[in-house]
Amino acid sequence: MEVALSGVENGKIEAARSMGSGTMGIIFRIYLHEAVPALIRVTTVTAISLIGLTTMAGAVGAGGIGSFAINYGQNQNYPDIVNVCVIVLLIVTIVLQSLGNGLSRLTVNRGLILRRHRRETKTA
Repeated sequence: MEVALSGVENGKIEAARSMGSGTMGIIFRIYLHEAVPALIRVTTVTAISLIGLTTMAGAVGAGGIGSFAINYGQNQNYPDIVNVCVIVLLIVTIVLQSLGNGLSRLTVNRGLILRRHRRETKTA
């Protein structure tokens, strides 16, 4: 959260202050509005890390897919079960990463910049 909010440019904050915006206005209109893509990316990385950590915790007895892979796959000598568990985890991770990247891309206003740039190059 701190890294995402510190990525907001100081010039935007100074401009908002000079226009008379208060502290709460700067927080909600500048910081949070500008940091949404970074916050989505950070949340995506955190969710993927949590999947890995809970799987490792399951491998040492906490339950879940890690415990299933160890107890029914490795201990009973069924490597197919371990492979299926790994593939399921990869699919979940890929879906989460794709969802995070898509949401992050939607919240950036680069589409407006690209459209304006295309119009300028066509007229020139």
